[in-house]
Amino acid sequence: MPHHGQGHPSLAFLHVDFDPPGLESAEGPRHDNDLVQIKDIRIVPTQAELTCERPPFLPSNDVPGAPHHLPPGWPRLLDIHFRLNREDMIDQLRQGIVLFLQALHKTTPGRRRDLFTRNRLRQLVGEDVSVNAYGNIELHGINVSDQRRGSTRVSFDQPSQIKDRPEKKRKIFWENSRRRLIKNSLVCFIYPAEGHDSVGVQDPINGELRLSLGVIHTKDVDEMAKDAKKAVVHVTMIDNADYCHLVRAFKKGAISSQDIFMVESLGGYFESYRHILQALQMLEPVAMPFGKYLAPTVEQSTRGSVALITPPRYAMAPGFEFDLSVLMRTGIRCNLTLNVKDSYSQQRAVATLRAYSVTDDTQSQALVNSLCREVALISGPPGTGKTTIGVDLMRVLVHNAARMQCGPILCICYSDHALDQFLGHLLDKGINSLVRIGSRPSERSERLRNHNLYELVDQKTWTRAQRIARTQARSECEKTAQSLEMVDKELHSRQPSVASILQVVEKDSEEQHQSLKHGHRKGTVDDQLMTIENNYLLWSSCDDLNLIQKKNDSRRKKWKNGKAGSSGGPILLPLPSTARSLNQLRQAHLWTMSRWERKQLVEFWVSEVKRDIQTRHTELIERMKNCSQAVEEVYDTIRRDILRNARVIGVTTYGAARHQTLITTLRPKIVICEEAGEVLESHILTALSESTQHLILVGDHLQLRPKISTYELSSESYPGQQYNLDRSLFERLINTAKVPSSLLTTQRRMRPEICDMVRHTLYPELVDGGKVLEYRNVSGMATNLFFMSHCHPEDRRDQYLALSASNTFEAKMVEALVQHLLKNGYKQSNIAVLTPYINQLTKLRDTLQGTTELAIDERDQEQLNDTEDKKHITINFVNSQSFDNRLTLRTIDNYQGEEADIIIVSLVRSNTERDEQGWSPTIGFLRSPNRTSVLLSRARHGMYLIGNAALMNKPRNGIWPQVMTELGKNNRIGPGFLLRCRNHPDAEIPPATTPEVFKEYMPNGSCTMRCSMPLPCRHKCPRMCHFDDLDHLQSKCQELCARVHRLCGHPCSKKCIEDCGSCQLFIGRLILPCGHKLENASCAQRRNPHMVQCEVRVKKRLPYCEHKVEMDCRDNANNVQCKVRVNKRLPHCEHKVEMDCCDNANNVQCKVRVNKRLPHCEHKVEMDCCDNANDVQCKAICETTLKCGHTCPRNCLECRSTSTMAVMCRALLPSTKIDRTVHGVCHQRCTTTLHCGHICEAPCHLNSDCPPCKKKCEMSCSHTKCSLNCQTLCSECCEPCAWTCSHQEDCKLPCGAPCSRLPCNQRCQETLRCGHQCPSLCGEQCPPAIYCPECKNDPNTMRMVADLFKKTPLGSVNVSEDPILVLSCGHALSMSSLDDHMRMRDYYAGDTSGTAGTTTFVRTKPLPSNQVSMIGCPNCGSPIVGLRRYGRRIKYAQLTVRLKKFEMAQMTSIFRAETMFNETLSLTQRALPAHLNSISRLVNTSAQEFIEKNLQSIWRMFSSSTSSSDPPSSSKQDEDNPRRVRGSFTSDGYSLLNSDISSLFYVYDIPGEQGSIWLSLIVPVLRALKAFNKVHKQAVKSPIHELFQAADTTHLMEECARKCGLPPDGKVGSSYVQSIQGQFNVLLLILDAAMQVLEKISLKVYHDHPSASGWYKFVEDLLQCCVVHSRILRDAAINGKYLRLEINTKLNLLDVYLRHMQWLGYRPFDRYNALQKQKREDAVNDALTLFNRTLEEIIYSPHIDPWMNFLPKTKLYKAAQMESACKIALGELKKSPSEVAQLDIFRTKQTEFWRAGLWCRCPNGHSYVAANSRRVTQELTCPDCGARIGG
Repeated sequence: MPHHGQGHPSLAFLHVDFDPPGLESAEGPRHDNDLVQIKDIRIVPTQAELTCERPPFLPSNDVPGAPHHLPPGWPRLLDIHFRLNREDMIDQLRQGIVLFLQALHKTTPGRRRDLFTRNRLRQLVGEDVSVNAYGNIELHGINVSDQRRGSTRVSFDQPSQIKDRPEKKRKIFWENSRRRLIKNSLVCFIYPAEGHDSVGVQDPINGELRLSLGVIHTKDVDEMAKDAKKAVVHVTMIDNADYCHLVRAFKKGAISSQDIFMVESLGGYFESYRHILQALQMLEPVAMPFGKYLAPTVEQSTRGSVALITPPRYAMAPGFEFDLSVLMRTGIRCNLTLNVKDSYSQQRAVATLRAYSVTDDTQSQALVNSLCREVALISGPPGTGKTTIGVDLMRVLVHNAARMQCGPILCICYSDHALDQFLGHLLDKGINSLVRIGSRPSERSERLRNHNLYELVDQKTWTRAQRIARTQARSECEKTAQSLEMVDKELHSRQPSVASILQVVEKDSEEQHQSLKHGHRKGTVDDQLMTIENNYLLWSSCDDLNLIQKKNDSRRKKWKNGKAGSSGGPILLPLPSTARSLNQLRQAHLWTMSRWERKQLVEFWVSEVKRDIQTRHTELIERMKNCSQAVEEVYDTIRRDILRNARVIGVTTYGAARHQTLITTLRPKIVICEEAGEVLESHILTALSESTQHLILVGDHLQLRPKISTYELSSESYPGQQYNLDRSLFERLINTAKVPSSLLTTQRRMRPEICDMVRHTLYPELVDGGKVLEYRNVSGMATNLFFMSHCHPEDRRDQYLALSASNTFEAKMVEALVQHLLKNGYKQSNIAVLTPYINQLTKLRDTLQGTTELAIDERDQEQLNDTEDKKHITINFVNSQSFDNRLTLRTIDNYQGEEADIIIVSLVRSNTERDEQGWSPTIGFLRSPNRTSVLLSRARHGMYLIGNAALMNKPRNGIWPQVMTELGKNNRIGPGFLLRCRNHPDAEIPPATTPEVFKEYMPNGSCTMRCSMPLPCRHKCPRMCHFDDLDHLQSKCQELCARVHRLCGHPCSKKCIEDCGSCQLFIGRLILPCGHKLENASCAQRRNPHMVQCEVRVKKRLPYCEHKVEMDCRDNANNVQCKVRVNKRLPHCEHKVEMDCCDNANNVQCKVRVNKRLPHCEHKVEMDCCDNANDVQCKAICETTLKCGHTCPRNCLECRSTSTMAVMCRALLPSTKIDRTVHGVCHQRCTTTLHCGHICEAPCHLNSDCPPCKKKCEMSCSHTKCSLNCQTLCSECCEPCAWTCSHQEDCKLPCGAPCSRLPCNQRCQETLRCGHQCPSLCGEQCPPAIYCPECKNDPNTMRMVADLFKKTPLGSVNVSEDPILVLSCGHALSMSSLDDHMRMRDYYAGDTSGTAGTTTFVRTKPLPSNQVSMIGCPNCGSPIVGLRRYGRRIKYAQLTVRLKKFEMAQMTSIFRAETMFNETLSLTQRALPAHLNSISRLVNTSAQEFIEKNLQSIWRMFSSSTSSSDPPSSSKQDEDNPRRVRGSFTSDGYSLLNSDISSLFYVYDIPGEQGSIWLSLIVPVLRALKAFNKVHKQAVKSPIHELFQAADTTHLMEECARKCGLPPDGKVGSSYVQSIQGQFNVLLLILDAAMQVLEKISLKVYHDHPSASGWYKFVEDLLQCCVVHSRILRDAAINGKYLRLEINTKLNLLDVYLRHMQWLGYRPFDRYNALQKQKREDAVNDALTLFNRTLEEIIYSPHIDPWMNFLPKTKLYKAAQMESACKIALGELKKSPSEVAQLDIFRTKQTEFWRAGLWCRCPNGHSYVAANSRRVTQELTCPDCGARIGG
């Protein structure tokens, strides 16, 4: 903030120092945001503005003659207040950022953490700068939720005082740190700019640092306190480019979280300024009202002050008069009107109001003046009823609203508190038609809940149009949010996706995109069918160049070694090494580029992707803002309807600016402002509009001025006297513009002596009125007004709170005075304690909260929280709500407009010595007359001030010297408070100079003398002087009683308060009637000896038993129960139980423990004999065997209670046994051995397959070991089988196929490392030496059981007769044991005549057709793999596992493809009628004209869906045209169409528009075709197919496959034929649609029309294609023995032949032309012959049953259709549009491999599942071929 000198502003200096803004300045603009027009200025400061060294342009305000670049008038006034308010917003932020940057410059990286500690940061930046800094910043992406939409989640280190503290402490800290990271406040991110790695010694002006501003969107305390090290806040970045820049820098690693700082200033609240500044920018000067009063031009200013103000325009209407009868007192009827144009009417109205209303003279005059002036000012000193006159004005205006026709009245106040109070007064007066805009009712007055705009909107019934608009707006928001979330993820990814890069490549160069699509150059990389993504990765990683380099290196090496034939050097492959420019590279061929060129081009593409992502990100952010605004506009329509129907609209000045557009549309003509002296001028200006006709300001310009954040802009500072930002419009109009105003002079609040302090200083016109002269004196005090003067110095200010002061002595003195007043009968709510300083408020709170209940204003509470946050202490929160019985504790600035019976003021200031600079002591801002006015005018009955009188009486302390003089006149100043006892006014009590005086001389609020007042009993009160129970009705006399007993005359011995009762005087011994003696008997006992109870202990015999019992003499033996313990036999169970003699055995429960069988189950339970077994709940385990084979683990009761008969048995037969039938879900482990050999560890899953195995795959052989998960399909080993030996022939099959050779029983002849012969078998890998049975080096290994039958350990096995085999798990077993364990007899036929019980295998057996699981080790369960002897068993199990995985994956793909086809079929059938109608309307369009006009656009539209790489050239319908759709296919690389179907309007000359409509219908169908093609390509890659290709002996492999029950061609599973069937279904769908198009066109045009002839040829080729495909499908069905599919294929072929016949009928011919007629008859006969032949094949097929029971009906139906089509084709019958019907789509039956059961194959290799059985015992038929299975 620039300081332009000292003292009052000098006009000459202002003119010399004047430097206009922007281009108007001689030095040019200061920065990029220094502009002439305020509408062009960005409200949020820029980086250049924050770091600019030139002072900003700040125009003078309310200084006549001051220079400005605009002439006087509205533009100038709006410019002044916009610039000054904006400077007030950013000044502290700018200072904090600049000083933080300087501190950052001074701090080394190792000490940078000190910047985040408050005390260290204060030392670096200065004690008067309030700034917080946070480090280790991280950005976590954009939020898209409703509440936080568009904001960024930002995390930072927790402040040092709560880091690693418990979560509860962190939560309390953030809850109480209300000024930290306030919602909608500004924060600044500081981080290195481009090209700088980290924050070091940097200068932001030179561009080494970058500043980005954001707004706090959400501060969630729970989220901030959740983590011990990191806090989280949600920030909305001002500029989205900054967000993108930060994310990119993070991705590149250019900066880390340690290099980013977040800085906030605790000064101006951004949100409160933003709406005011935006409103000022939106105001149109030409439309602003009251210019001659508020912003006079030069011409208007020369006319002098305003002497007369014209009435409001609405009141000038002919015949209009105000009806003032509403103001009359109750019971008075007076028809009082006011004509604003008639002075006599005005005088009469004033006189009548004085006489018959509650208003006084000045109030009546002010009310009438306000109604007669378009700009009305009402100035009211404290207590004169400003609020009352405001409410009366509102009553009059609302009462006359119908006649005025001025719309709703806008009532504005500065604070929510003042607005709620004012609206509450209106409700009290019966004005209920009001709406409150702003805070939710739960946060404010409950009375206004039903008048709050938020609540009214929620209760409003929305119209259908409004609901639709809201739904559409929200839906658009959701869509935008989803798009933004996806783009934001791309932005945060470290590298762009390959798909994004390929999109850029396609846009930049179509040739390069096609080059990537078609792949690398042939011969460089040995890979086929590469996708475009893989091609890009290959190209960008230079793998093709690496391969060339590798080959060249190999050739060089061979040449050097002399292996090459060339003598002149090696023949090397060309390797590119060019270095072309980027522009050349963008057009060059990709595969000829060098490494450097590829790197440059990739970097260019990546930069383009990033730029595109950032652009889309920014667009989506802006779109989201627009969507949110659209939602608000929908709600504004509802709000507008509600507000139009209201008479009064209440809103704060901030709310008026925020809802300026909404309020402007209502066109309010009347604006009334309460407490106008406390409202900034800019706030009132934003509430005005073109429609405003009446402005009423009510306030007091001598009380507190508006609050601003920058002291240098206030009129109290020397530099601020030229800006006067804190001078309200109300004050300016009265003091500077001299606009006439009304003054209220009668005060009804203060006692006269209190009022004198402001009457004799500020308000000389003020007079007393009402009941102020009748107030009672303050109880316990000698005076009602007193200033206690002391010399106790202020507390020493710490390094954190230099701007605030405190005084401990005054805090203690206030506490003592408060307690004294409370003891004198005052309630806590009658007292208010005020202080000017927030630090003293803290002292007072800590002192008072232990003895009183406090009510602290929320504004003070926020400052307390901030203060204690600075001091790093935990806040002891005091209730901030003002309840009925709480003592008010408040700062002076927050107490304006309020009052209390007794006011206690702690002035704090008490310094008498000069400071280090030699300055004399000062009282700070207490010298402000405005603040003093508020301070001295709050009390009604009494006021007590504590301070230093000598200091306050200094001449330069404002009006305080006059106040001190006034107090001194009446001896109201002294060193201590003057106290007085109400009961003993003459008691001598010294002045209370210290708190101890109260405790010593008036401990109970009264003096220490005795009360001595007579009690009702005539004794004197012994208590100390007291104020409670002055009539002594509750007093209890403790003196001795003076009364005597009437019967005996003895005196009473009790206290006065007690009842005398009977005489208790002792008279001696007394003999009782029982003969016993009573010592010390009383007088009363002597008179009545028979009433005395004898207490002598005697023994008496009980009458019901023979026992004697000791008792008192007075007791009756008949009433005593015998307690002697005896044994009695219980009648119910015959058990003997010890009990009291008096107890009845029938009532005693037997507690003997016995075992009883429960009636509802078979279990026995130990229980007490008395217990009923029916009532005992069985807790035994159920142990019933479940269906899954496990035993039920639940308890018996749980299973019984859920069984079906449980309820009925409990009701009818309570003792009946209940069968447990319901056991719930079994949660035990499955433990089933999976196909892979692993144990299933999932919970029991009856009727469902075990879940996929998640363990590591155990598939291994001598060549390789699988490293994938068990559930992932792994490839078969196609290497030659490694099982060889000299005794048996070698295995001829690949390693992955079940071995075909016989096992060898001979012992291995190899030698181990130990030197002994190998103990294993011939052909196996030799085990380690620890398994040697001769060495026996490892005792543990030798103790291992090797023979499972004889339990023989390894060390005792005769390995010569029975060799051992070592498993992969480490266990060793004998050959005979392992042969039996592996069930070798199921795979080989053998002879058991060998030695040691071994079996010699002589031939192989057929492999089983059902599933074969892996077998595990008998000791540990690990799958047995890797043993060559069992290769046939192990490899077959592995092969079946792989085949099942393969078929399950294929079935999943088939399911997805058919789902896509079903959706496409439904979509096509729904869309076909509309497309047919569109094509029908376009039959006359010229094909060539459309093609030439739309060639490129059509090509771009469909290039992504087709296979051709270039746009085809136009050609005719030539029979040899290769682009014709034909059925030419091979078994390899199978595809449905060998031509580009999207180019049909090029090939067949079909008009372009018809072709486009056709393609829009068919393109989705082609996507389904692509899915089936993908399945088909994978179907030929089954594990068995790979083995076929790898086998050297195909006949052996075919034999193996046959024995395994697999297809001889290796194409396992039904996915092969299903994919062909799916492709054929797609073609049928295309044919059906094309036929309907042809049928539609042929009915409207001649056959030679291009539309008809082109479609005719197109359908002809499709029919030929269908015939070819049906044959392919039929051959695949026959080869795979899918007999059901074979028959259905022939049925589909019937439909194709029928369509062929119908196609012939679509092309007319000349029946009278013999040649044409003969050709047509031949064609019809050929088609009919094919149809009949196919129909006969179907009917006489041996495989019809059991599926084809519908064939008889089908035969008749198809034959009838064919007959009709023949007649149409021969011209014998007229064509009908209904002849074309939908073709039947056949779908193959899918095998559900995922359901529970045994996985098997039929003899023809078709897979099926036998449900719920481990063996197929029932004979079934295969669903695909009808073969018998099972049995």
